Amino acid sequence: MSPVWTSVDEDKQGRIQHVSANEEDSDKNYSGQEQQIVSGAIKEVLISGFCISCKVRKIGGIVMGISSSDISRYINEVQSELGRTSAGRTDSSAYAGRGEGDSGLFDTAEAAIEAALAAQKELMRFSLADREKFISAMRQAARDHAKELAELAHEETGYGHVEDKIVKNMLAANKTPGTEDLTTIAKTGDDGLMLTEMAPFGVIGAITPSTNPTATVINNGIGMIAAGNAVVFNPHPGAKRASGRTIQILNQAIAKAGGPTNLLCAPKEPTMDTSAVIMNHPRIRLLTVTGGEGVVRVAMKTGKRCIAAGPGN
Repeated sequence: MSPVWTSVDEDKQGRIQHVSANEEDSDKNYSGQEQQIVSGAIKEVLISGFCISCKVRKIGGIVMGISSSDISRYINEVQSELGRTSAGRTDSSAYAGRGEGDSGLFDTAEAAIEAALAAQKELMRFSLADREKFISAMRQAARDHAKELAELAHEETGYGHVEDKIVKNMLAANKTPGTEDLTTIAKTGDDGLMLTEMAPFGVIGAITPSTNPTATVINNGIGMIAAGNAVVFNPHPGAKRASGRTIQILNQAIAKAGGPTNLLCAPKEPTMDTSAVIMNHPRIRLLTVTGGEGVVRVAMKTGKRCIAAGPGN
């Protein structure tokens, strides 16, 4: 999928003349009052799953610096503009506000995806420090419920041992990388200063197994939300209760910490059909698959970026 660019055209005096965005409808242009969302100091902002790049130009031989808070504000404003509802398009935030979900569990895969899209958009309004608070709450909730989730997974699937599953849940809660892995690169030269920061893909589709139905959700959830994403899971049908309960616990922890609801979503009754909906949905930009060879092959054929792991035994 092509990256989403916001470009700025200026006249010789450095005044903004035109702002355009290569979004889903690449010919959509912003003009007039909407141009004000971009500072004259920022030449380009890349909003994609790779990075955010900002260039600071020289004025009168002096490099004009931009504070980290300004950069965050500019990025959030641009993302907000790019996410605005255009004519004839459904606003996902209105749909998610209907309250159909049960702490992240929805009747359909489509409803789960819409709720996750709205939640991820809301997450972008929070600071990185806020995001770290949400991750800390998720870690603590996973630790507090490690035994409960291990027992539920063993009861539902019959796989493994409760003691081992407790260890796996604790390992995922304590050792999954969080916001500390987000690095920033700054470069300077004759043409000015360039700052490169990592940015989210948006909403990630995750297929989870029956062998580690709770630890995988904990691991995926912490890492993906730390990076600014929301996640739509399709749990293994044979472990839907264990995975679903994990999703609910983590969502409730995020909400209690002041974060968005529904950052982790899933259909209540996961099937091969719901898996296909998630993997092929145009707003799902990245797939992560933990499971057998068959589902990995299917995911690899979608044409999307895919991180997949087959059988480990």
